Amino acid sequence: MLGPAGNSNIHPGHPMREKHPNLDLLYLHRLGTLLGTFYRLYIFLSLMVERSNPHP
Repeated sequence: MLGPAGNSNIHPGHPMREKHPNLDLLYLHRLGTLLGTFYRLYIFLSLMVERSNPHP
């Protein structure tokens, strides 16, 4: 039914990079996930520290 010519432009690989030249959005998304991970780690560490030395 569908030849390789019909599937070539709907490929999930590298053609998406040419369609979306705004890499700033991808960079911001990656930075956001990185910040979220660091934030979660910070909360976890602060909870561990608070648990190790309890306040009177």
